[in-house]
Amino acid sequence: MRFLWKDKKCISQAWNSIAAYFLVQHFFNRLACWLNGCCGGIYLEFCKNYFPSQLFEAVAVLITFFVLVRKIQKGDCFYKQSCMSYAVVIFLSEFFMEQTSVEKIWGFTSVQ
Repeated sequence: MRFLWKDKKCISQAWNSIAAYFLVQHFFNRLACWLNGCCGGIYLEFCKNYFPSQLFEAVAVLITFFVLVRKIQKGDCFYKQSCMSYAVVIFLSEFFMEQTSVEKIWGFTSVQ
């Protein structure tokens, strides 16, 4: 088993593949939420409309995916950066979601 991990390039390619999978999967999940009408955003008084939190997440994850593709083309490992950017996107988008039944502690939800 040890011989499988001698090539560090192989390991970074595997981590990049995992990161790409999760980003694409989450992009399509957010589009499905938007089409289904769940995970709605908070009501914004100044524009008399709801914030499209699903589309915000989908676009942010898509941008992260394209940055990942650019890094992969250069031969870099992007797994750690994609995890951090994904966490920031989720943290920010939770502020804009309508969550009346979710308990908050110090203004943060359990997802944050």
